[in-house]
Amino acid sequence: MDLFWYTIIQNYFLGILIAFICTTLDSGTGISRLHLISDWTIGQQFFLFFVTHEVWQYWFHRIEHRNKYLWRVHEAAHATPEVD
Repeated sequence: MDLFWYTIIQNYFLGILIAFICTTLDSGTGISRLHLISDWTIGQQFFLFFVTHEVWQYWFHRIEHRNKYLWRVHEAAHATPEVD
């Protein structure tokens, strides 16, 4: 169940949020026309994704521990020793 809720569902909604943010930023700025990373190799793009994803996960996890509403969702990860 943890794989389903914390990986598949959370990443699905996170993907929707990221797509919305990117679309909104691009419609206002047209930044995608600059092709800032499209000429990078797949390895370089993956490394950028990996680093930004890890930074996001770290800070979001800290926010979940400090925000009373986000904590209510996140506390399930700390509620049982079976969570992996």
